[in-house]
Amino acid sequence: MPPLLDTIAPAMLSAVAMDTLNSAVFEAVDLARQRRVAEGYAALCSARAHAFSRATDEPWENELRHRWDDVIRRYVRQYLAGGA
Repeated sequence: MPPLLDTIAPAMLSAVAMDTLNSAVFEAVDLARQRRVAEGYAALCSARAHAFSRATDEPWENELRHRWDDVIRRYVRQYLAGGA
């Protein structure tokens, strides 16, 4: 399991929201391992925007925002800030 997913637990998010998040993380980590770190970051940001467009007015929207922000921060720290 990519380290970015190790703290993600399926709290109250929908299954679709969790699948989108997990898929985006796996894609970004795969791209980073291919030394395509910027493309991985772009994939995360694009998936995040798409997820938010589908989560408008959902009761778990804030939880979704927190999880995406955490994943993106961790990706930046690990792959863009010299952690890889």
